[in-house]
Amino acid sequence: MKSPLVSIIIINMNGKSYLEICLPSLIREIYNNKEIIVVDNGSVDKSIEFIRENYPKIIVIKNKYNTGFAEANNQGYKKAHGKYLFLLNNDTKVPKIVFKPLVDFMESNLNVGAVQPRVLRQDDPEKLDSIGSYFTKTGYLYHFGFGHKDSDKLKKVRPLFSAKGCALMLRKSLIDKIGLFDEDFFAYFEETDLCWRIWLAGFKIFYVPNTYILHKGWGTTRKMNFHFINFHSYKNRIFSIIKNLGFWNLIYVLPLNIFLSIGASVAYFLTGKIKESFSIWKAFYWIIANIKKVVAERKYIQDKIRKIKDSDFLPQLTKKVGFSYFFYLFTGLEKYDTTKK
Repeated sequence: MKSPLVSIIIINMNGKSYLEICLPSLIREIYNNKEIIVVDNGSVDKSIEFIRENYPKIIVIKNKYNTGFAEANNQGYKKAHGKYLFLLNNDTKVPKIVFKPLVDFMESNLNVGAVQPRVLRQDDPEKLDSIGSYFTKTGYLYHFGFGHKDSDKLKKVRPLFSAKGCALMLRKSLIDKIGLFDEDFFAYFEETDLCWRIWLAGFKIFYVPNTYILHKGWGTTRKMNFHFINFHSYKNRIFSIIKNLGFWNLIYVLPLNIFLSIGASVAYFLTGKIKESFSIWKAFYWIIANIKKVVAERKYIQDKIRKIKDSDFLPQLTKKVGFSYFFYLFTGLEKYDTTKK
């Protein structure tokens, strides 16, 4: 019996050296029913030529400029025919068996909207790049297992608040109803915003550890300015909080998030990172300048997508954190034990 079609969507921007590792590993992967879609965001490093010369069956969408991670993935989704979507970063390498365990889990659990495999570091496979993330009452995420040594105790199926966008399998029939990424996000936090909608729609997200991918990390991001990354990261987090939280949680979480964000801006300023400091205030300004859009999107999600209350899922997906977590979040999370219960 033929397995369900999996549509693999890869976003690329001047990542030919990454594709030279990623694509051969995908071709070697043994799953018998998959299509590969590469959306190229204006590469000038002959990425397109490499794909067309070596992998003519791959579907290629060529953009003239960098449309951002969110919009490019939406382009790939519109071309996808699979029962399942698999979003994969270009700076990854997959083993011979990765898709079947994920598909089997979703086929057996029809209330699951997304799954993530173990994400290991390509340069140090004994370390986890990600298990996934949990919510905190500040709106910042708790990145469970980040930088931790891989071990049997971490190879357990567990629900996630937010999965990692570098290797994320989605049920396409659900995405057809709730949409993929918000294109106002451009990049960063877009997968968390999507995962939030999946939970609100009454579906679940799980970490499925009996398969893995290897992730180089920061592949395309290395080509961007940090203050540009900072702006989108803070803007998107605040935007997502406003859109997705229930009213009573919103009036508690949003002020805390803004307070911590101002604190981060002050810390950047005092350490001489002026552009990074002002990028946070630029994020605040964007929210205020686009408040009508923000409110309209909140109304749509609360009225049209939300099927369950925050209390039905958020408490089990929330981690309690103290000051030390935020200190290490900003100074180097690998020094913090992110496997604490």
